[in-house]
Amino acid sequence: MKIDTDILIQLPKQEKYKSYAGESTIVIRPEHVRLSQVPFHHAHAGVVETVSFLGERYEVTLQIGKNMKRLFAYSSERLTLGQAIYFTIVSDSIHFINQIGGLSHETA
Repeated sequence: MKIDTDILIQLPKQEKYKSYAGESTIVIRPEHVRLSQVPFHHAHAGVVETVSFLGERYEVTLQIGKNMKRLFAYSSERLTLGQAIYFTIVSDSIHFINQIGGLSHETA
């Protein structure tokens, strides 16, 4: 699945994903994004846009991809604005949003 022109996420081969061919709206929860300050296998690069301390962790907003989409993530470490960061997404935790009769329905 392409999130942007240069970010490809491999989905598990499950029957539930077959109906999502073409363009879809997805939701990625911040706790399902894995961050690292050093590159690693299958990681994508992003840039830290915002950092908010939430008491036990930091919520960060990343700019990702050529089209500078935003991705929210949690970090136990304080990151710096403008810092390069590397991430992966837990692919079996991506939620798809369907439009059915004018209403949005989430599919886990």
